[in-house]
This record gives sequence, structure tokens and C-alpha cells, in this order.
Amino acid sequence: MTHRVLEPPEWYKQYTTYVIAIDPGTISMGYAGFLARQGKPPRLHMFGNITPAKSMNAYARALCAAERLQELFDYELSYASLPLNEMNICGFCELAVPYHGGAAGTQAKDSGSTLKLAFGAGMAVLTLRQLTHRILGAPGPTWKGQTPKRIQATRTANAMRDQVDLGCINHDAMDAIGMGLWCVENELPWKPLAMLRRRRTLHVIR
Repeated sequence: MTHRVLEPPEWYKQYTTYVIAIDPGTISMGYAGFLARQGKPPRLHMFGNITPAKSMNAYARALCAAERLQELFDYELSYASLPLNEMNICGFCELAVPYHGGAAGTQAKDSGSTLKLAFGAGMAVLTLRQLTHRILGAPGPTWKGQTPKRIQATRTANAMRDQVDLGCINHDAMDAIGMGLWCVENELPWKPLAMLRRRRTLHVIR
């Protein structure tokens, strides 16, 4: 389900950049779109998650979610009443983290979840490549550290409470919103790519 945070049309003229954040999961794919301008607080435009049928295997679900996501943003960027065709677009995707040893690593290896997440991230990146030439990726610890998911969700909801009541939304959608906020707060859409490539935990994909 997609949620749009609508603003008066004239407000959109204040922004120069559209940031798309995607959090690929093994069950659903969360996404968020922000209107942004350097030095100005971002405005959440839309967010949601795509959850294909559970009867499909994880790889088919990732492919299905990516196809639906591309259709959604194709519409938003081409046909919606927003001047997005005049904006720069920056994509940001969470990448899978390989686990090394320990109980969590053994469980991830045995379940194949890391491989499934990596495939989902790859499909998300392919979707972003249809929309922009500026795509960045980072593992979860890069943008949220070791903060537990519940605490991170609370922080994200508090940061957005002046714009929208996030309530009990899907955790992948909540993470996508948090990713988008982190991306803008660190001015990643505007920094030179050569500078970003020097950051060890941030990947310039395209």
C-alpha cells in the first residue's frame, strides 16, 4: 500500500532533488520518496511497502516487488502532478550484510536469508537504474549503527511526526523512511561522487 503525504502544489517549487530510498526484505520491499533541497529539511512525499504473495519463493517475490516498484515510480515521476521531471533524482538502497561466525551468522547461512536479501537488493538497484544515474548503497549498520529495529523505528517516527503520523506501518517501509532521512541529513544527494567513493561503508553503484 502506498501512502502519499500531499502538500500544496506551489510548495514543490522549493525543492530541487527527489530521493528514493528502498529497503529490500525477504517478505516485502519498503520504499520512501522525499522532496529535498540542500540545507533544507526534507519533506516526505510518499512511502509504503510491496508484499507479493507468500506462495511465491523469495526470489520470485523480489522480482515481483521490483517490477511493481518500477511501475509505481514510473507513474510518480512521469504522470503525477509534480515537477519531478525537473528535479535531480538520487536513489539509496540498503545492501545485505554478510555474517561471519556466531549464532546469527550460522542461522543466516542455513536459512539462505543473506543470499535472498542480496538478490532483493540487486533487483532494487536495477529498478533505480531505470530512474536515475545516481545510486548509492550501504549496509544497515552504516545508516543506523547497531540500534535495535524498534528503537530506530521510534526515532524515525519522532523525526517525522510534524509531517505525518507513521503509526504502526510495515517495518521495511519505516526503515526506508529512516534511510531517506539519513541520506539527506548527510547531504549524499549533493556531495561529489569522488568524495563518496572514499567512504569504506558507502557504495557508489552508478
